[in-house]
Amino acid sequence: MHMNKANVGDVVRSYDFKPMAGRGDCYIEGIVIEKHAGYYKPVNEKHAGHYKIAVQNRVWDGEVEPILVGEYVHTPFEVHFEEYEERIQKLMGCRSTDIEFGDNCEIGEGDMEDCMGME
Repeated sequence: MHMNKANVGDVVRSYDFKPMAGRGDCYIEGIVIEKHAGYYKPVNEKHAGHYKIAVQNRVWDGEVEPILVGEYVHTPFEVHFEEYEERIQKLMGCRSTDIEFGDNCEIGEGDMEDCMGME
């Protein structure tokens, strides 16, 4: 469902739960550092393709939470429970110095620093 929402280098928001009135939002925001069509197996679960996202911001129950340096998450393209169209949102394209701000891009070796704001 979300496989074509973002590319490597794009900034995305990935919700843990569908937003609803009376409950604070729960999501991460970060930079897509990998995009996998295959399977990975966290603990006892198997997900189809997923994004590997370098976490830049974490919100839990509407409150900003601290993140760890180098923290990343695997967000599956599709889940079987509480799936909805806005679960993964592209916030902006890669911020590479070689392209216009907001455009999609493919990250080459050495370009990740540009997209992570480490110029």
